[in-house]
Amino acid sequence: MIRIIMKAFMFFKVSIVFLIVLQPFFLDAQDYKLFTANSKKLYTDYPLPLNTYSLSIESAQKIGNDSVYYNFFKLSSEWIESDTCWFWGGPECNQQNVPTWAGKKIKFDNLESYTFYNLDNDSLYFYFNTEIDGPALFYYDSVQEFSIMYAATDTITVLGDPDTARYFTILHSDHDGNEIDSPLNGQNIIISKQFGLVRFFVIDSFPSVLKPISIIGNVSPTAGFYQLTNEMVYDYQVGDEIQYKESNWHYYGPPWENFIRYRKQIYLERGETADSLIYRIHQELFYEDSAGIEIDTITKKYLRSKVIAQIPFEKFNGSTRKLKYVDYCGQSCWTYSFEPIEDFGFCDADTCWGTIDLGRPPDYLYTSYVIGLGLHTNIASNPWPDWSYNIRKKINYFKKNNEECGNEVIVGIDDFNKPTNEIVLSPNPSNGKVHIASSHDMKLLILRDLYGSTILTQSISNNEITIDVSQLSNGLYFAIILLENGEIVTKKFVVLKR
Repeated sequence: MIRIIMKAFMFFKVSIVFLIVLQPFFLDAQDYKLFTANSKKLYTDYPLPLNTYSLSIESAQKIGNDSVYYNFFKLSSEWIESDTCWFWGGPECNQQNVPTWAGKKIKFDNLESYTFYNLDNDSLYFYFNTEIDGPALFYYDSVQEFSIMYAATDTITVLGDPDTARYFTILHSDHDGNEIDSPLNGQNIIISKQFGLVRFFVIDSFPSVLKPISIIGNVSPTAGFYQLTNEMVYDYQVGDEIQYKESNWHYYGPPWENFIRYRKQIYLERGETADSLIYRIHQELFYEDSAGIEIDTITKKYLRSKVIAQIPFEKFNGSTRKLKYVDYCGQSCWTYSFEPIEDFGFCDADTCWGTIDLGRPPDYLYTSYVIGLGLHTNIASNPWPDWSYNIRKKINYFKKNNEECGNEVIVGIDDFNKPTNEIVLSPNPSNGKVHIASSHDMKLLILRDLYGSTILTQSISNNEITIDVSQLSNGLYFAIILLENGEIVTKKFVVLKR
């Protein structure tokens, strides 16, 4: 049995593992199509994820006995002058004329052969016949040639669903038959009965770029990574910490308040219902150049099924959308970003996009989400001299699954003095252990040093606990305690070893 096991949604140390186990499996002859005119698929680099490559068909035509599929075009980065349309600042616009990774078009003979066309209009001819004994050439140039050879037809599990698949092996050699060691040599092309093209390679820049890819999402049948939801993005655990840097700046226009502030959130409780995720959060808010700090306990609720983004998203619609596997301090996770352009209009005559004349520059907008961290960056700005503004919110520091990333900004701790007689720490000062006793049951203890760094996070189920502080340096520390009744109490204590 052949299994493709994909773990695409874990936050840290996410890997896409392709485990293949062969077992003979015999089928009647099947017409295994790579895709149809309604296919929507998402791929990533194989064997390690990095970029994503989406595929859906804009149109399909029957030409003779062949079906010809035309891919959606992406937006060119080069400016042209439109002959008929006028945009902000002039006639310049960006044409929608760049093919996706699959090339300009794909021709299918409705039997077993496909022809792909790269950006240079070179044709790659694939004959996916299971009865050919030897290699079948699909591309050659002055120095090299590429062939495929039928390997097996076996059972498969892909994107969590059972299926059957045909396997073809890619052979890369020179014209004398000498094997060329390349990223494609020895790789498999996998065609699944249910999901179509499961593993392939990037066509548009072939053969200058040899890049294997593998499916991670599919629509109809729907499976894998086909949408981004609140449940995937806002997936916090008790003890997670996030600090945001938030800034507002304006000149003769909203937002009317100018500030730079930091918002620290520590997740104390996680609750789940059939339709919602509910978090109880310890929040600290302080403004730059201020010694004051606001401490509060808040509740956040997320509708689990709310869709943040539909995937794939190769068709340009006035916004740039990307899904990448991004490194954060040595840990990698999926990051989705989009940049909508205000009043971005399409010129049919020149098939190009440009900013509609608003009498001012368009707003700049950028938003990104990280699976397991939530909203990572949100920017809105406009440089118009008579009405300019800049609003930003970005994760400055986080602690997730005991992994830290970023540089936390720490406020003066003078305001950690909320009076209470419900909790007693003794001895204080201490040179070894601190006993904490409360008149109410405690649920969570967070121990922090003078600079705000978290030293310990521990769950509690009664009204007392003893902690070992013998390994701590001499100095002032803060015990942040969540009580069973929902109150948060912060107590100071001193470690003093002689």
